[in-house]
Amino acid sequence: MENNRPKRRKDKYNPYTLSENAGHYYVSFKDGQGILQEIEISECIYKAFDKFELEGLVYLNVWDRHLEQSEVM
Repeated sequence: MENNRPKRRKDKYNPYTLSENAGHYYVSFKDGQGILQEIEISECIYKAFDKFELEGLVYLNVWDRHLEQSEVM
């Protein structure tokens, strides 16, 4: 699997990994049994997941800044 995307921070609400290989898009995650599942998805869904990851990253960065400010006080 070819993965040209930058690694992004993970949290418990973002347990999946996106990847692309030869124009095909995939999402992989561990199921409830701990088995790695990999599913091919459409480009539209891939872009939606990518957008959600970026929004989550913004939230995590804001959260980090808030915690750092709280610890300083």
